[in-house]
This record gives sequence, structure tokens and C-alpha cells, in this order.
Amino acid sequence: MSAPRVKRASGRPEDHEGPGGAARLGVGAKPVGAQSSDAKPSDAKLAGAEPVGADAAEPTAQASEPASQAREPVAQSVLDFRSPEARAQAAASFAAAWQLECPVFLTGFMGAGKTSTARKLARIAGVASVDLDTYLERRFDRRIADIFAESGEDAFRRMESQILAEVAQGEPLLVSCGGGVIVREENRQVLRQRGYVVYLRLAPREAAARMRNFKARPLFKDLDAAERLYAQRQRHYEQTADVVVDTAGRSTGSVAHELFRHLRRKGILWQQA
Repeated sequence: MSAPRVKRASGRPEDHEGPGGAARLGVGAKPVGAQSSDAKPSDAKLAGAEPVGADAAEPTAQASEPASQAREPVAQSVLDFRSPEARAQAAASFAAAWQLECPVFLTGFMGAGKTSTARKLARIAGVASVDLDTYLERRFDRRIADIFAESGEDAFRRMESQILAEVAQGEPLLVSCGGGVIVREENRQVLRQRGYVVYLRLAPREAAARMRNFKARPLFKDLDAAERLYAQRQRHYEQTADVVVDTAGRSTGSVAHELFRHLRRKGILWQQA
């Protein structure tokens, strides 16, 4: 069975209308789709990408085995004690792996849970994820804080645009983006044209309430400044998004499962028969 295609040229899919024509998910959204199946390992081809595989099926003892029969060495016990049905089920789970039709970009302000949600969604679907900031640091062998301090924000944004273009042209991945990726128009065009954009919406004060360590998030030491920056970016987040997900008061696991159902329904995640 061939994969369903995402028809972005004719307009983005909509669930519940939100700002900018984006679909809106969140508390109270109707769950769609069945529970996830076991996932197939997926090879990540980018530095910083996280391949995710399914856990091996648990061995089960055969009821007909004589109690006095000596066990084989541990290395062979999985093969000896799994029933034919269990082995067939495990093989079927790998054959029914989920595939991404296009890259899925998670955007949002700092602390919205983009990286954690992408990782959990990757485990659920058995696909690979990459954190754009982590990939950038490995690609250029420089810490983002050092880039800002030594070269300035403009230099960082140019590097970020280069990395985004590279990831967007590669194999489809779940991509957690930096909070400021939507600042540049060229980035917004790449996001809209090359993939499916999920905006995880969370206001700075709500994000700060979740945090335990502010050292990695110095901006949150001045919440008023964070609020002003968020206000400047909010319009771009909403206008770039295909779907808006309100994450306030929700766990990243809950958001990941809802996105899994949503992406299946939209044909972004599909299974090869």
C-alpha cells in the first residue's frame, strides 16, 4: 500500500480552528485513533538524532514443557521459551512500523516541552527525533552560549537557518526547534513548505513554574523580559503552525500521545501494510 501524501499546496488540514487557520488541540480535544503498536527501530542519519526501537517481546514459558526438563543456557532461553505466537507477534510489530510522511517540526517558547515531547513521541511511534540546538552544537562544535557571547545573535541565527535547511531536506524526522527559530522569515518558509508544524503553546510564567533549574534558562530570571519576547514571537508561532497544542497543566506524555493520534489521522504518520 502506498503512503498517503500530504497535500500542503491546497491548504493545511484543520481540526478546531485556531489563530492563523491552524488546527487546535488541547484539553477537551476528542481523542482519535487506536492505541500505538510496537515500534520498529529507525536509523537516524543526523548527529544528535535519536533512533528509537521497540522493546523485545517478553519470553513466555510453554505450558507443555516437562517440569523436570533442564533449561538451556540463558543466551538461548528467549528462543526456547517464547511461544510461536509470541515470536510471530514480535515479527509483525516490526513489519508494521510507523513512517513519517514529512518532517514534523515542534515549535514554541522556551520551556514549552518541545524536546521532551519529541522524544516521547519518537518512542511511541518508533521514529527518530533530533533536537535542532543539539545538532547545531555538534555540527559546529561550539556551545550556543559561546556563539552568542563570541559572535552575537545574528551569527547564531544564520547558523540556525543553515541547520534547519539541512534537517528539512533530509529523511523525515521529529524535530524539536529552538524557541527563536521562527524569528527569521526564511526559517518560517522552510517550516511551512517542508514539513508539518506543531506549535506547543505555553506562556513564560507557566513555563517558569515548571522549571527547577534556571541556570540553563537565564532569560527566565527576568519574567517581564521573557513576557515581552514571547509577545513579539507569538504571532509568528501561530501563523507558522499547522496545529496549536495548549500544554499548560499537561504532561509531555499526554501531549505526545495526543499528537500521535493527530498525526495518524492526518496521514503524517502511516503504516506500510
